[in-house]
Amino acid sequence: HVRLHVTATMPIDKLMATQATLATVYGMQIGAQPEKAGEIFYNQSAPTKSELGVAKWLGYSNVILGATYGVLSTCDLKPADKKKLYSVGVASCGAGMAIAQHQKGANNFDKTQATVATAMNLTMGALYLKKVLEK
Repeated sequence: HVRLHVTATMPIDKLMATQATLATVYGMQIGAQPEKAGEIFYNQSAPTKSELGVAKWLGYSNVILGATYGVLSTCDLKPADKKKLYSVGVASCGAGMAIAQHQKGANNFDKTQATVATAMNLTMGALYLKKVLEK
């Protein structure tokens, strides 16, 4: 039996809360208008079924990522365990950069969208890495 207890004074990891917010808002925007996202991502007025599927997947996966980081941002962990969690953030952001670059090269994903996704993941990944390397 697990009991969750939420209080106004519970510790919040600001970096993870930021990641949670950014991912959730991005995912919800895409999820609300996957056709429009598909148009923007692939520069087409009528995205193909597979392109629309990628847009929907990107929306859902970001909402899931946001929910996960939202919960993790409230975990009261020992410093060594927190560093492990930050390492997951580094890996997650690295994967986000790789996916954006792959979609640009393999599937004509919009260059601006790929650049923004890469820059955002690079920034968040660097912030996580800084936390991992802190003594």
